[in-house]
Amino acid sequence: MTFDYPYSNGIGNTTLINGFFASANGSAYCIGAGIAFLKYQNLFNLKLKQFLYIIFMAALALTKTKFAVLLLASFIVLTALRSRPARNSIAALLALAFSYIFLSHFIIAPSGSYDYPSIHFRKIIFSIQNIDLVLGNYGMYKLYVLDAIESNLLLPFGQSYFQEVYGGRPHFMLGGLIVTGGLGVASLVSLYVFFIFKANGRQFLDGIKDNKIYLIVLFAFMVETVNWNFSNSFYFWSLIFGVTAVNKISEIAGREFN
Repeated sequence: MTFDYPYSNGIGNTTLINGFFASANGSAYCIGAGIAFLKYQNLFNLKLKQFLYIIFMAALALTKTKFAVLLLASFIVLTALRSRPARNSIAALLALAFSYIFLSHFIIAPSGSYDYPSIHFRKIIFSIQNIDLVLGNYGMYKLYVLDAIESNLLLPFGQSYFQEVYGGRPHFMLGGLIVTGGLGVASLVSLYVFFIFKANGRQFLDGIKDNKIYLIVLFAFMVETVNWNFSNSFYFWSLIFGVTAVNKISEIAGREFN
């Protein structure tokens, strides 16, 4: 990248590894989905499966994406709190999600250590001593989405027109759905996901020890919907639809064990 990148190496260029994808984020999402489903495949034995976990984790780290950081942080939180009540883990994950979303939209950096103004450093909100709070690219696109919704409240704004007006696509799944299909489409998709979780959530959380990695990746994808539009993402929807299948696998495994 010929421009500065948040929390990277200052005002110099940043190198991200994309793999076969158009962006490092796309690569990270694909690898994350692979990690989530790796446990449930039956093509490889245990030793090879463990080796593949290492390969996938290393590849994910090489992307240097914030999604990889979120997955690692979520794993550490759940591992550290595994002997605590479930509400402690839920509270810690909610705090992690809030922190992740905040730091994705606002960059905290020393004055003069970043390229300003630029695509990822849009507006300095305020400064304390030598530390700046800067509105980033994701934060700016939330404002663009709100502006598009406000100017076209009842009718879809249109993604092509949004891109023409604001210079990019909405980095926000719910906002992207409203811009593309209006409030009706956004409501239907949100309710669809809600009812899938409602129908399977309790059973899934009861088997958290058996499905910890899958749950971590699912959690990370749901948090990342605030930064990315997964409306047509195979990886995102495979995780959503997979909740029922994972529950069924755990139920069968439990009966066989008993």
